[in-house]
Amino acid sequence: MRLNEKYTSIKSSIHEKLNNIIAYCQENPVQVIERFGILILSGISAYSIANSKDKKIEQLNESVKELAMENRKIQELNNIALRRIGYLGELNKQKDSIMDLTMSDGLRHGSSVAGQQMAYKRWN
Repeated sequence: MRLNEKYTSIKSSIHEKLNNIIAYCQENPVQVIERFGILILSGISAYSIANSKDKKIEQLNESVKELAMENRKIQELNNIALRRIGYLGELNKQKDSIMDLTMSDGLRHGSSVAGQQMAYKRWN
């Protein structure tokens, strides 16, 4: 019998609270509508903010992918340029050694141009 009494007590408490809510809504319809509108607008705002953040995150991820691809291309071009610079440095060394031989031979044969080139080399 006690269980039945608890059930009845809980049921009457629920009906009492529900009647209080209905009475409040009937007495203050403007406030209820305003608060309900605020609740709906808050929900819509939260949804739109979350949705826009997801879109921004997606756009940023796409930008990161594009920039990573550009970075790889630039690194490849940089490596090609570094290899070319190394190759040109070697060619310059070969040219200098041939020029040294040419200046030496020109000086032995009395060339003033060879002497002039030797002077340029000494000061550079």
